[in-house]
Amino acid sequence: MLRHYEGLAVAEVAEVLEIAPGTVKAALHHALAKLADRLRDLR
Repeated sequence: MLRHYEGLAVAEVAEVLEIAPGTVKAALHHALAKLADRLRDLR
């Protein structure tokens, strides 16, 4: 949510959450994939 709603960069999200940028990228990837799957199911 920080990335999309607050417009923060991956590095900024990582800093706020005190996690590695790669972890942020992986979490975003999984969340967007899950959202895509659920939206696909609505069709």
